[in-house]
Amino acid sequence: MFGLSAQAQSWVTPAVCEVDTPRIDAHVLSAERLDALRSEAAKIPNAVGNFWRITAPDGAVSHVWGTMHSSDRHVLTLPDIVIDEITRARLLAIEADYTAESRAELARLNDPEGWFREYNGRDPVSYESLGIPAAITEALNARLEAASWGRDAQDLLTFGGLLEAVWADPCEDFANGVLPIQDARIQMLAHIAGVPTKGLEPPDRFLRRVNHPDATELARALLMMTGSYLEETNAATLQADRSTFFALYLAGEHALLERWDRAEIIARFGSEGGQRIYNTSMDYLLSERNHDFLAAIRDDLHQGGVFMAIGASHLSGRNGIVELMRRDGFEVTRIKLERER
Repeated sequence: MFGLSAQAQSWVTPAVCEVDTPRIDAHVLSAERLDALRSEAAKIPNAVGNFWRITAPDGAVSHVWGTMHSSDRHVLTLPDIVIDEITRARLLAIEADYTAESRAELARLNDPEGWFREYNGRDPVSYESLGIPAAITEALNARLEAASWGRDAQDLLTFGGLLEAVWADPCEDFANGVLPIQDARIQMLAHIAGVPTKGLEPPDRFLRRVNHPDATELARALLMMTGSYLEETNAATLQADRSTFFALYLAGEHALLERWDRAEIIARFGSEGGQRIYNTSMDYLLSERNHDFLAAIRDDLHQGGVFMAIGASHLSGRNGIVELMRRDGFEVTRIKLERER
């Protein structure tokens, strides 16, 4: 909907965002650091693998695929076996379904109440009271300007609205509304095949959750973490980071990506502060939502024929969706893909 501002983040161009061949860049992750992160990741349940078969107690079969929310061509290129399971599924389950089935639902999806303070009828805690460092605020303001919201939009937006405004990868600005992210491509393939879609959470759940009066600590943690991702870097670093990130995703190493992310947050905010920011964010983004995802799809998994497409970071860990399904009585086995480790 919005174009990229020439004044802010102007160095982020399509050429900078383009990754020729995904590979682990030694300047981003040295061999020593990569080994250390892999050693940490190996301790996490279900650390590797983007594609899993789910077998219900009575033998009904479904699948879960770990997505990446990106429109990069390497990410959009899905394995044939994954496409086959999408198109022959009985039901596609995705994190949230943003299509509307009625005019009334469309009006709810476009309701500004969750986005703007002036509409929500409350006097929320001010942005300034969160005590966010100036460097993080500047990174958030630059992103708001790049997305055409204006540098002072945080005074108008709710915390949920502010996060929604700055959440997307700046590299996605150039393809917004033209190329789908991988999740949307999966939904498109299912739609073409006549497979119905079920959202695992309401489209406005994030806004409502972060805007809750008791969620100030969560909002602060998410803004701190998001701002750190957006802090000024340079073209070469961004491209090397993207290449490394894509290579690890395509290798199925989602737990390693989580350990890398955690290490960067701790390095930025210190051991105590960084761990608190990361834990607060992930307790909601992953753990809380994984439990809700399973509750929403449990009955359908018992029927079988479900293709579940959720962010790859949701797969691993004690509270990852794979472990939760196993504890719920399902057999979950990895389907190893050619490019995976």
